[in-house]
Amino acid sequence: MAIARDPDELAPFVERLSLAGPVEPFLVFADWLQEKGDPWGELIAVQCAMTGATSDQLVRLIHAEQRLLSAHGEDLCFLHRRRRVSVEWRRGFVDRIVIESGADVAPFDDLPRLFSLRCATSLFARLVMRECHLDDMFGRTLLAWGPRLAKLDELDLEGNTFSRSMVGKLEAAFPRARLGDQRGQMEDRRLTRAEAAIREAEDDDPRDR
Repeated sequence: MAIARDPDELAPFVERLSLAGPVEPFLVFADWLQEKGDPWGELIAVQCAMTGATSDQLVRLIHAEQRLLSAHGEDLCFLHRRRRVSVEWRRGFVDRIVIESGADVAPFDDLPRLFSLRCATSLFARLVMRECHLDDMFGRTLLAWGPRLAKLDELDLEGNTFSRSMVGKLEAAFPRARLGDQRGQMEDRRLTRAEAAIREAEDDDPRDR
């Protein structure tokens, strides 16, 4: 069952959290959530406890993690269990999302929701969308998300259909992004060759002599 979460209540906690930072603020947030009866707090506590756990403790924690994600994963992250989508969790938050070609995802509708404070994706640091047929229209949407995406440790957009000019804009906005092997660039090159062939044919047209 979905839990109603007020982003204004969550914000003071989430704004202090970093997956690369200390664990203590996560434990404070977990306690607060559990006091409110929110199972997200238990997931945060369980995953935080995995660091430094003994082998026996880790077995129990993994079972608890699996139980919690099975029951509440889709409530916490709408991409959890989506076809051809991999979601990696850390400290009760999504750390890495891999969206493959043919995934059950509508980029324009779904991806903006990743930045919502209502769910566990608000801290994700790595996003992979390879060969997902993303084009320049979606590139402009990515640029509009600039401040958030620029903070990512990993942004892999290889094998999509961005044009050469869009690749330049994305590289300027996100210097760490991987943008190789764009089919749009191949189309650019084919178009350039076609245009050159047309000009050559026009130059050879006997009517011009």
